[in-house]
Amino acid sequence: MWHLRTRQGTFWVIESQETHKYVLGVNNDELGSYDDADAAAKDVHNQATGFFPWDCQSHAKAPDHVSNWAQGEPDNWSDA
Repeated sequence: MWHLRTRQGTFWVIESQETHKYVLGVNNDELGSYDDADAAAKDVHNQATGFFPWDCQSHAKAPDHVSNWAQGEPDNWSDA
């Protein structure tokens, strides 16, 4: 699991054990499925996630590779 904290929420990417694809989500919502984790991170970077509060910002910045996201579960993950 990788995660990226933003003002609009915490984006996360996990590998689905059933499909062997990567799932992108934000907070408690799944946003999409990808063949690799970097493709998910690239959509966050390009503001093409389907999460309107993020996608419509004019100054949003995010790394375009998941290797630049934090690894592991975010703090308070079970409370989300």
